[in-house]
Amino acid sequence: MAEVPDHGTITRQGNGFYGWLVAIASHICYLFVFGMMTATGVLVVAIQQSFDYSSARVSWIISLQFLFQLTIGPVTNVIVKKIGFRMTVVIGTLAAIVGMFLSAFANSVEFLYFSHGTLVGFGYGLVTPVALGIVPLYINHNFVVAIAIVQTGSGIGNLMFPHVMQSLIDYYGWRGASIVFAAIHANMLIPAALFKAPNGQRGRTVPKTEKITTVELESDSESENETKGRRSSTFSDLRKILTLCDCSLFVKHPMFIAYTVSRFFDGLGFSGSVMHLIARARELRIGTDKEIATVASVFAIGGLLGKMSVPLFVKFSCKCLTTLRLFGLTYLMAGAADILSAVSTTYVLYTVFAFSLGFLSGIFYTLLAQVLKDMLGPAMVTAAVSLSSPFEAIGGLIGPPCAGALFDLTGDYNYSFYFYGASLLISGSVLLICDLFKRRRQVGRTGYTVPTLQ
Repeated sequence: MAEVPDHGTITRQGNGFYGWLVAIASHICYLFVFGMMTATGVLVVAIQQSFDYSSARVSWIISLQFLFQLTIGPVTNVIVKKIGFRMTVVIGTLAAIVGMFLSAFANSVEFLYFSHGTLVGFGYGLVTPVALGIVPLYINHNFVVAIAIVQTGSGIGNLMFPHVMQSLIDYYGWRGASIVFAAIHANMLIPAALFKAPNGQRGRTVPKTEKITTVELESDSESENETKGRRSSTFSDLRKILTLCDCSLFVKHPMFIAYTVSRFFDGLGFSGSVMHLIARARELRIGTDKEIATVASVFAIGGLLGKMSVPLFVKFSCKCLTTLRLFGLTYLMAGAADILSAVSTTYVLYTVFAFSLGFLSGIFYTLLAQVLKDMLGPAMVTAAVSLSSPFEAIGGLIGPPCAGALFDLTGDYNYSFYFYGASLLISGSVLLICDLFKRRRQVGRTGYTVPTLQ
């Protein structure tokens, strides 16, 4: 008889000073990871000019980085359980550093696919779920404030790092800039030192156990016993693997299935909206190249302000608004903004659209951890982020090509943004249906419900 731990609960330490240090450490990790992901767009332009490759060929560097960051989530979840939060971030940081350093010596774009695409993406995929998932283990009260602190790191990085990257490229060239950024990323090892599990636990505490027993059947045939024993052993091993990956979330929490569906449509609609934001502005000829370039900054500023405003929404929102409902409504509004952007034919209107989309995205990405915490409990945030991120990655890979095909067919980006908007509307609708189901279930159990923001 073997006992396999159920990692469903963990002891939290509350709102101590150390918890806020962890939130700041996660903020620093988000600043580096998402700031560098934005700066990679600047780096890719320099690489394209250096090797004289097509834009489509070089853009695979960004695609691979995005793909690996999101799809290795289940692997990250297993690694965290085996070696802990701290060492997972250390390994991820080292992978990103090595990838950037090796990129400086690349003599082909195929090598950059491996170094800056795969290695850096793999490293970021180890860092981001941990940086988000460890915060609820330390902070309960004012949790949404802590998550806002974490998420503003990405907003600041998006504003700062592209300019830093361009300055380094102008001074050292793209190879020298890669080496400098590799050295800068070593600073993530400092906040990683703070990522220890509460109470000195390596992963999560084990409040209860699930017994997995081999099938014991009496039989006159010794060979039959051996065959059944092997089958039972295989079944037991499979259950251990699924338990280790926390795949039971899909069985124990049906709402998590709906959440992953929502993440798919989020990837389908939002990633392409951002990717084609500047290209659409150029197609519309709403201003000079310098004015069009500021649209990305306006979007980033909107995102930063949206992330900073979430605690205010939580504090002053009306009592009829839950986190899940607010989460769904922001997706609906982002979808509506994409669809209504067809009227944004001037520079002023287009910057308003870019700011609105950034602001709304800042809100729903900051609420993400709070929604998972409310839905599954604080101990399962890392696992939930890890398991749902591949669905977002699949949507992110499918969405832009589909919308690009619509533009090729029609010659009009409006149809592409109709597609993006419809995807975000579906994402928000799924979340609101989940909220309705949750409230009805509460009414059925207690006779009443108190839908307050948590």
